[in-house]
Amino acid sequence: MKKALVGYQGWVSEIRNAGEEYEIYNGPDAQMQWVDAPDEITLDWTLEWSPSQQRMIWVERDMPYSPGQNEVARKVAYGEIGQQLAIIFHELYTSGTLSRDGEWATHIRTVKSIIDRPEPVEPITLEELQARSATEEPGVDKPNMPGTPEMPAWKRYPGWTNHNQ
Repeated sequence: MKKALVGYQGWVSEIRNAGEEYEIYNGPDAQMQWVDAPDEITLDWTLEWSPSQQRMIWVERDMPYSPGQNEVARKVAYGEIGQQLAIIFHELYTSGTLSRDGEWATHIRTVKSIIDRPEPVEPITLEELQARSATEEPGVDKPNMPGTPEMPAWKRYPGWTNHNQ
């Protein structure tokens, strides 16, 4: 069995073999706690509320859930604004014009052809979020349903030392 250091939101920040964990603050306002975890746990797993089981369960993610992954990838691939302006300036300075076959336009077109346009994310209200968290089961294809400082993830997890208190 492993021990996972879990933040109040349910994200794992460290994994140790049982007995190798170090002492941490355990007061009522603690931000992290050691909990029991399966041997195959990774840092991408999350501890989330399961309405049907009425307890926290492990969600075995391969990577952090990111619905805006393409948006971030495109921003990184485009490069900093300063870099883009430098490319535009160089083209204007050397040729006197911008061309659809120039370095900047070619770069932007390449990024757009390699990384799909991000899907728009529908905003939801606090009431909708609360209703979803009360009824929807967690999963790798869904956003993390994090704990809060008032109700940390470990408090409803049977693998926490003080679970029944």
